[in-house]
Amino acid sequence: MLSGRLSIIHRDQVEALFALVDRKRVTADKFEGDESFFKISGPLNQLTSAFTALLMTGSIKVLVGTRSLLGEGWDAPAINSLILASSVGSFMLTNQMRGRAIRIDKNTPDKISSIWHLVAIDTESQSGHRDYYNLKNRFETFVGLSEKEQTIESGFERLKTTELDKLKQGKNEHSAVSGNNRQMTSRFEKRERIAKRWKEALALDETARVIPSVKAPTVPGIRWFHFKNTFKYLSLQLTVLFSIVWTIALHLIRKPELALTVLMVGLIAVLLYKLPKTLSILRTFFCHLPVDGAIKQIGVALCNALCQTGLIETSFRRLKVTTHKNMDGTFYLALSGSTFYESSLFADCLAEILAPIDSPRYLVFREGTVYGLKRDDYHAVPLKLAVKKEYAQIFYKAWCRYVGPTEMIYTRTNLGRQRLLQAKMRAFSSVFERKVKRQDRWQ
Repeated sequence: MLSGRLSIIHRDQVEALFALVDRKRVTADKFEGDESFFKISGPLNQLTSAFTALLMTGSIKVLVGTRSLLGEGWDAPAINSLILASSVGSFMLTNQMRGRAIRIDKNTPDKISSIWHLVAIDTESQSGHRDYYNLKNRFETFVGLSEKEQTIESGFERLKTTELDKLKQGKNEHSAVSGNNRQMTSRFEKRERIAKRWKEALALDETARVIPSVKAPTVPGIRWFHFKNTFKYLSLQLTVLFSIVWTIALHLIRKPELALTVLMVGLIAVLLYKLPKTLSILRTFFCHLPVDGAIKQIGVALCNALCQTGLIETSFRRLKVTTHKNMDGTFYLALSGSTFYESSLFADCLAEILAPIDSPRYLVFREGTVYGLKRDDYHAVPLKLAVKKEYAQIFYKAWCRYVGPTEMIYTRTNLGRQRLLQAKMRAFSSVFERKVKRQDRWQ
């Protein structure tokens, strides 16, 4: 054991320890209660160096230390197992502690490390799951290998702790805890396959890196709104013009051959007249044609708005909104071609747009009908773009251009608050509660 107040070592290692320190400044006294161990006193920097050296050579197999010991600056690449029995709340400090075990050891190129996070669950208390939920929150910053898929991503769900999922049901809590312990032990016994799975998950091109992403379901109805607001109007115009040409051909010209010629010329003229509008509408519609097209267009509109406002400095032409469809029908969306900060900003804003409505300053609203039923679609304008009316207007115009016709609502008026209440009840995103998730992935 090594800490600022108490350091203990087995009697067999006392002489080896003294060989690594200044014996004039370090003392060893028998530990009360167990004569097999000695209490070591002396300068902490010398003791830290000596204990670490004994650990690196294998003289010591297990070293118990505090989170201060495992913080920044302590280096022991030989460590291949780390047990975290601390309820550290800081993401940065927890990552530093985890980093002690995942460092490369040049003497053991094929080293595989296991990191254990201990969770205390009190099945007799209503708040007995607090430690478990705190750990889940901390895992949002840890990027690692998924247990079931060949992906590298953040989040607690990648561990697939199926036994602990029973805790949500409030039944058989003792069975859930013991089942989880057996599940984790079983995985540890198969650790030899971890290296192979990591290599397979990393088998991407040279540009692959960890990119901030958003996991979200498809947003329903967007393609329908486009169909209604674009093709309906265009079809009506074309029908009217074709009817006029047909009437002229039948009533003003008596000769069938000439009537057919006039009809053909008139149809071609109508098509040429409406060609630019037709091509524009077709282009917009086909942007939404793939399953992920509609949700991708939301990302494109957001990216364009962030570039126009200067929140993203990289040129819009160099950026690309990427989507990846999962087996369960959900999607990962990310911004590539940007810096990590810009990708993170994009992911945070996109998560706000797709998440359930809370209390945004501005909403974008569209309405339409599906099978004769009215359907409203509301999305929040991200906070970064809602701080200024100018920014919100830029986002509104980008949405109209890339997603479709919309209305922007300011929610800080009496009428706006009423619309906000409607949005919370009717928005498509309210159906997706807890399904929209900010996540970092290797891609």
